[in-house]
Amino acid sequence: MFIFRGSPPRHTLVVASMPYWNIQHGTTAVLASRHAVTEVSPWTYGLNSAGQIDTQYSAGQAVSITGDIRRLRVAGKLIVPSISNITGGQWSYPPVGRMLHSPALMAQQVAAIVALVQRNDYAAIGRAADQVRLMGYDYHWDSSPPGPVAPVSWIRAVLRYAKTRIPASKIILGAPLYGYGWSGGHGTPISWLQALRLSRRLVRLAESLTTGDVAVLIPAHNEALVIEESLRSIMVLVPSENVHVVSDGSTDATVDIARARHGRAARGVACGRPRRPQEPWRAGSPGTRCGGLQCI
Repeated sequence: MFIFRGSPPRHTLVVASMPYWNIQHGTTAVLASRHAVTEVSPWTYGLNSAGQIDTQYSAGQAVSITGDIRRLRVAGKLIVPSISNITGGQWSYPPVGRMLHSPALMAQQVAAIVALVQRNDYAAIGRAADQVRLMGYDYHWDSSPPGPVAPVSWIRAVLRYAKTRIPASKIILGAPLYGYGWSGGHGTPISWLQALRLSRRLVRLAESLTTGDVAVLIPAHNEALVIEESLRSIMVLVPSENVHVVSDGSTDATVDIARARHGRAARGVACGRPRRPQEPWRAGSPGTRCGGLQCI
């Protein structure tokens, strides 16, 4: 057991997310388990077709919803309204998608959210809000190049900035329990459990491979000074018969040293005259043979 003196006490945060169409039932459930629920997040806001923040319940529901939220406040529950991707009572991606892919619309959305707390900066939000939830994910997404969903360096930078504007005690970081599997230029969402299973499968595959399954191709151009030491180092790890040196028009002793050391060196894989200095390497056409080496 480790005891850290001076450490702040740890608390469990349980948030009840309540869709506006089910707030009455949700309120009853929360009040029945008030000892277990820390705060309530009613889905009272969404986006209209123009992407503007809008209340999602009808005028006829206003009285009952206001009454339920009052009951929760009287019970001492912290109320943190949510803005969800709902338009006209239906899940809707287009208004959110347009906003997320347009810096101008995103700026308007941020300004509109901040207007709910009557000021236009992080510090004002921190002063007015009991909590500020930072969604630390989707640094890469399904249509972006492959990459981490929540890189540690980015998360640290976000928190570093947030703490300069908002009291650290009010900041809650939203951590992802999902990722993407990229193939063909598109990422497919996968859960943490799917990602774990995939990683274990790949580990088993990697563990089943041996050094005999690995081939090393060493391109070399006038590397006489270092080719012998390079081969000696590589052949400690990989069987010598799997190591191939390809001399790209070398005019020094690269090929002779490689053959003396290894016996496997091909000269002139560029399939033509040796390339001039600074000239890009030109591979041969598939199936052609150059000095005994088949170009692939």
